[in-house]
Amino acid sequence: MLHFTGVGLFRPGTAIYDHSTWAQATLPVRAGGLEIRRATQLAPSAFLASAARCKDLLNQILPNRLKYTSPPHIQEVCNEWKQGHQHTPPPTPMKQQQKMWDKPHIEATRQGLLNSAADTRARGRLLAVQAKESESS
Repeated sequence: MLHFTGVGLFRPGTAIYDHSTWAQATLPVRAGGLEIRRATQLAPSAFLASAARCKDLLNQILPNRLKYTSPPHIQEVCNEWKQGHQHTPPPTPMKQQQKMWDKPHIEATRQGLLNSAADTRARGRLLAVQAKESESS
């Protein structure tokens, strides 16, 4: 059985992956990862996309005094989403797509891995697995 502790992925008594390897594993396949995502990574973008998708419906069913008000916790979750990158939220029509909320975090992780590569060989390996040609068909 494998366990994630925040430092890495462990089999009891043995370290299998360090932090950077785990970070790469959480990336989508198209970005050179294994697409092993944690709920804590997905929750903010899923919540924000869902809230944007439901906004028109909420305005149709809510009483007039509550129409066009922001649902609870939107700003708090949006602030959490902004951690780790300098991007602004997606434009209005794209706010309904979770992948548009995920994109800045994926790019920040990808760029962080490239910047922290130990040497040119490690950097080359990261670039190779991120190349479009390396995707499986």
